[in-house]
This record gives sequence, C-alpha cells and structure tokens, in this order.
Amino acid sequence: MRIRLFILFSVLASLLVFYSTGCKKDGYLNDPSKKLVFSTFTEYNIDTLTFDTVFTSLGSTTRFFKVVNPFNQDILIDEIRFKNAGTTTFHLAIDGISGNAASNVIVPAKDSIYVFVTVTVDPTSGTIPFVYSEDIEFLYNSNTQSFNVMAWGQDAYFHYGEIITSSSTWLNDKPHVLLSRNGVPGIIISSGVTLTIQPNCKIYCNTNTGIYCWGTLNINNPSSTKADSVSFEGLRLENYYTGLPGQWGGIFLLRGASGAKANIYQTIISESSSGIFAGSDTGVVDITAFANDANRPELTIANSIIRNTGFGQFSAGGFKFGGINSFNSKIRSTNNILYNSSGNGVLLVLGGDYKFINCTIYNGGSAAIDHKQESLLVSDFIATSAGTLVKDFDVCEFNNCICYGSLEEEVSLNHFETSTSFNVIMQNCNLRTKLNVDSLGFVSIQKNNDPLFENAYNGDFNLKTSSPCIDAGNALYATGNDMNGTPRPSGAGYDIGALEKP
Repeated sequence: MRIRLFILFSVLASLLVFYSTGCKKDGYLNDPSKKLVFSTFTEYNIDTLTFDTVFTSLGSTTRFFKVVNPFNQDILIDEIRFKNAGTTTFHLAIDGISGNAASNVIVPAKDSIYVFVTVTVDPTSGTIPFVYSEDIEFLYNSNTQSFNVMAWGQDAYFHYGEIITSSSTWLNDKPHVLLSRNGVPGIIISSGVTLTIQPNCKIYCNTNTGIYCWGTLNINNPSSTKADSVSFEGLRLENYYTGLPGQWGGIFLLRGASGAKANIYQTIISESSSGIFAGSDTGVVDITAFANDANRPELTIANSIIRNTGFGQFSAGGFKFGGINSFNSKIRSTNNILYNSSGNGVLLVLGGDYKFINCTIYNGGSAAIDHKQESLLVSDFIATSAGTLVKDFDVCEFNNCICYGSLEEEVSLNHFETSTSFNVIMQNCNLRTKLNVDSLGFVSIQKNNDPLFENAYNGDFNLKTSSPCIDAGNALYATGNDMNGTPRPSGAGYDIGALEKP
C-alpha cells in the first residue's frame, strides 16, 4: 500500500512540475504591458525596416534588425511569422535559423536577437507595385506586435514619413510615393513653408497617408490646362483597387496659428478617405476651437476632379467625409467635379466663407460605393455629448451648380432652430431635393430635373444636347473657360455645371 501511495505521489509531483514549467513559463516575463523594442545599429524604437535599393534587374539584398528586450527578465516569444504567410518577396533568418516562421524564441533579459530579412525583386516580371510591404508578427504574452518590412518595386521619389521644414518643389520626372514612418502619416508641411507640386506629377499614397498642411500647398496655377493635370491615388495598382475609396487619407488643411492655405488647379484626387479636409486639426481636443475665425484655412480649387472617396468619419455629429469637407474655412471652388463617395460629396459645417461656382456634385454609387449620404450637406451646428455648438456662415453660396444623384434627397441644409440666420444661397442650380425651392435662399432652381449627363456612371459629366442645364446659368458668375478649355459661354448663355457644352 505504501509503495502504491509513493508511486501516486511521484506521478502527481511530476505532473505538477510539468505543468509549472511547460504551461506557466516560470522565469519568463509575462506582463502584457511590457513590449519588445525593434532597432538597427543607427535607429532605436522603430516600426519599419526599409530597403532603399531600386532594382533594374532580378536581384536580392539583405538587411537586419534587432528584437530588443529592455527588461530584467527573459521574454519567450510563442511565434514569429509573416502576417501574410504566402509571401515570396521576403525571407527571414530568425536568431540564426533560416525560415519565415519560428516558435518558442527566447529574448534574454537586457539583450536582443537578430532577424535578417532578404528581399528578392524581379522588375521585369510585368506590372509590379511601387512598394513591396509585409508585416512580421511577434506573438507573446497575449500580444501581437507587428514590425513592417518594405522594399521599392519601381523607381520613384519616396516620401517616407517626411516633415517639410523649408520651401521645396516636387519635380515631375518620377512618380512620388507617400509612406508612413514612426507616427508621421505621409508628409507634413510646416507652418511658414510652401510645397509646390509641378504639373504632371503623379502621386501614389499608401494606407492612411496624406498631406498634412500647416503652411502652403500649391498645385499648378490658374493658367494650367488639362494637359498639366496632377493626380493623387492609392498605392495599389492591381485592377481590384481601381476606384476603391479609403485607400489613403487625403489632403488636410490644418488649423494653426494662422491657418493653412492651398491653391489647387487641374488636379485629380481619387480613392482617398477624405478628399480635401479644410479646417481639420489632429491636435484639437476642444471642439469649440473649430469656431475660431482667426485660424481659418483657405482653399482655392478650380478645374479639378475629386472622385471615389469616403470612409472617413468625424465622431462629433456623425459626419461622414467625402470629396470636399470643411469646418469653418474659406473655400473658393470653381469648375470642379466631385462624384461618387460613401460620405457627402461636399460637407460644410460650423460656419465659414464658401463660394461654389459652376461645380458638378454627383453621387450614383458604384460597385465599390454604397450611396447613402446626401451629395451636399450644410450644417451650422455640431451636436456633441457636451452640448450643441452653433455658428452661422459668413456666406455660403452655390451658383450655376448641379447637385444630383440616385437618392430622392441629395441636398441637406441643417439649420439650428434657435439661431437667427442661415446664410445659405443657391442660385441657378440644378438640384435633386425635397426642399421647398420657392423659399428664401433659392433663386431660379431646377428641381428634380435630370441634368442629362452623357455617362455619369463612367465619369462623363458632359451635358447632352437636350440637357436643361444648357444656357440656364447666371452670367454674373462667369468663370471663363471650363476645365477642358471650352469658353463660357459657348451658346446663347452660360451652362449650369462644371462642363460647358461646346
């Protein structure tokens, strides 16, 4: 009997030891708040390793980074792997062992391990991306910590988390690519600094990147023609991503000590979350700051197209961003086409100084866009959990404009009931709406009268010869040529919309 008890206790003791060593990870740091640090010889606490080589023929190159444990206990990494297990572009050697995955890797206390990364690129293999990018995942202590590796597929100017501190010009001899790095989402134009973008520049933007402007942004000039067009679009070149909104952030004109300025002509902005957002500020905590007139950003935009946008959202008020979005800014918009957005094509909130002349704002949805928001939303208030902030517009005018789409209501004018005025005027416009256009603020409105575009679904907003918008504009708001160079007027009168009928 004693022998049996002894054997039983021995087995239990062995199981206890196995459990404590195999399952409890005794001796290892198991605090989920303690994170590994990634570094190279020259940089500490980084989130990306970049290969700067531009390949002109099939080739490979290798770099390394260190996984650093800054704590006083060893850390056991359960698994190291690529998030995309099927990658063939990058290959790993983890702590001296070749392979794209590893398990039970120990990083000693106050020490590090090395991870070598080899990239192989064949630039002759057909259409290749500008950037190859993969995430390496480190799974430990209920955490999944990611580290990005990135290599160039094509020759371009790579703006890699760049803060512009002196005035500069982007040349058009190669494409430009916006990338994030260490918390900088694309590029930042500092206050007092001007970025000039030359005609014909092609700008490709990675996920969540954009242009964040506290200074001045100049793209083309008033005399630029369609042949000078500058384009912004997402970085992914595969057919699946064509016209897909939300692939990058947008152009943000920020509130600063004086407000940012942008002068944009003959530019095409595609596939972003927010198109252009004037009056934004990543540092605003108190929403009342948006009501400050002294630091209003200023946007002048003409002969440009903003298309296939959306997925951006502002929590206060529940506004959904699209083409042109503004909180209390100054905007002069002439001869522009804004179409297809999962948010509003134009969103103007909480005061400002706005004049839209000969613009076409349209939303019929697409294979990638579920059209549920009005094409135009104008609101003099924001409702938040802390209360309602109200500010009327200095002026908000739409002249010779089309605002149409597939919804029964494409125009939303939200006026706070206790405010005394609502300075919104629409003259000689073609609108799809349920609003009473015989009321104050509306002059010579075509209501629910199809503007008859040539092919709106495919982005052709030329007017058919039978369009009611032909010769129906007001000559007081003459804008010269349209974006195609067609003179206004070209018939008996000025046309409504961005494109004059030749």
